[in-house]
Amino acid sequence: MGRLSEDFTAFKDVGGFREYLFRRYQKCQKEKEDTILVVVGGERKGKTTLGLRIKYDLEPDKCYVDKKPDTKDICMSGDQYLRWMALNEKTVGQFDEAGTALFSRDAMSPVLKRIYKKLLVCGYKYLFHIICIQDFFDLDKKIRMRRLSALIRITDKGKFLAYNRDNAIKIGRACSWNAGRPTSKGWWPGNEKNKQYRVFDNAYRKVEKSYKDKYMKDDIDLEEEKDEYLTLPQAAKLLGVARVTVHAWISKGKLKAYHVNNIKRVLKKDIQKLTDIAI
Repeated sequence: MGRLSEDFTAFKDVGGFREYLFRRYQKCQKEKEDTILVVVGGERKGKTTLGLRIKYDLEPDKCYVDKKPDTKDICMSGDQYLRWMALNEKTVGQFDEAGTALFSRDAMSPVLKRIYKKLLVCGYKYLFHIICIQDFFDLDKKIRMRRLSALIRITDKGKFLAYNRDNAIKIGRACSWNAGRPTSKGWWPGNEKNKQYRVFDNAYRKVEKSYKDKYMKDDIDLEEEKDEYLTLPQAAKLLGVARVTVHAWISKGKLKAYHVNNIKRVLKKDIQKLTDIAI
């Protein structure tokens, strides 16, 4: 891609941030440097929409295969994101947290740890990452301080502030929005006229709904079987260990945790399997 499309504009801005992202994309294509763009926004504020618009703006040709919308570069889970990083080079991919709480303040899951490690070393693949997240400061500090290329903070639906690399890293290091200066501000239209983009967006929404429906169904299944689960204090008491030990096992992937009624629990059968090893 030699220039930005005149048929579609991801967003309008004051400060040249769209051109800045395009230059970052060109560096990926020329195998000079990868890009990690983080899009931050509250629930239903439009971070996924803006991410999709940027993806389509940079490489519309890769959003379609055989004249059909292709959403394979949009990841809905940590495992999908790891696979995308492993199999691709010099392309744009989006990681939408999609309610999975992958970037939570809870003890990091094994998948999340693997993602952070991959992000620290995957620069040689010259990928353009778009990571959508609700709280920027939940990101691992090594990513915030060393690997950011750009940052977008959605202030209201359809409006945002943007930060280049230097200012994004300053904010990441200080864990404060006041530490960096916005280099641009912008907005995107509520009603998109470009038909090709609308078809691509609709295809993604179907994938997103399917994924979220499955995610919600998993919670229902857990609720129906909640008698088969133990709270972490109950598990620690049964195993005869400190509660912090149970948390450590969950963090290391030795024990899997589930959320039932917003309470972290573990399966009784997993405790039974662990007993012979742990005690």
